[in-house]
Amino acid sequence: MPRFYMLFFALAFGVTVNVAANDPTQPSDTIVRLISDEWCPFTCLESSENRGLIVDVAEAAFKEVGHEVVYEVSPWARAIREVQNGRVDALLGADSAKRKELFLAEDFLIVEETVFAILDDSLAVIDTPSDLLNYKIGRKDNYNYGGDPDWQSAIEKHTNATALSGTYDETRLIDLLTNKRIEVAIMCIDIAKLYLRNHPEITNIKFIKKNLKSDLHIGFSPNPRGELLRSKFLEGYNRLKNSGQLILIYEKYGINMPS
Repeated sequence: MPRFYMLFFALAFGVTVNVAANDPTQPSDTIVRLISDEWCPFTCLESSENRGLIVDVAEAAFKEVGHEVVYEVSPWARAIREVQNGRVDALLGADSAKRKELFLAEDFLIVEETVFAILDDSLAVIDTPSDLLNYKIGRKDNYNYGGDPDWQSAIEKHTNATALSGTYDETRLIDLLTNKRIEVAIMCIDIAKLYLRNHPEITNIKFIKKNLKSDLHIGFSPNPRGELLRSKFLEGYNRLKNSGQLILIYEKYGINMPS
């Protein structure tokens, strides 16, 4: 990050540096650094007109308590490392599995639902995890499919699966499904719906739901600054909720606000 290089050279060449600049309680440091991967509609590109639901919520909450945010998109593995190491303040879209590694904000922002997408003319029946064995599936690699260990195991250990990693996984899964290279695509329903809204020519997909849901949070660096910023975020978040501004952000993206 440029600020760290500036600090290094300032120290190296004897330039006076205000050590309070890294204390988020001081007016001299109002910048909160946020990071995530590209995962619209939750976290989109920095240059997007709508940068994502979680980005907008974080920015509005911190604004309520006097902080600006700088948002960066990177590969997910790097984003986790940057927050764990304290080079970036917060990870957007962390699930509960990160609780031991990061300071998670107690209020979760999204209930992410994993669904099974099939073509309209498909006769696929998916009632139990073992039913997946009857079909060629497409899935995301290294992904939490709602926290149910039986479904998670059945998906990860499937021997006739195409596993994708990287950006636009849902887009690629839908392409595989519509081209009949797979029979079942396993994905987040909100991301799939956004893609289908942007591609109205695709009308032959339906979803099977099995109540596979995960809570998504903002995770803060495991250090004193991260702990303080978490409390600041929650203060701003509650102000947004009480004023009615929070629900407007969710309605903008067509996503239900957690009750």
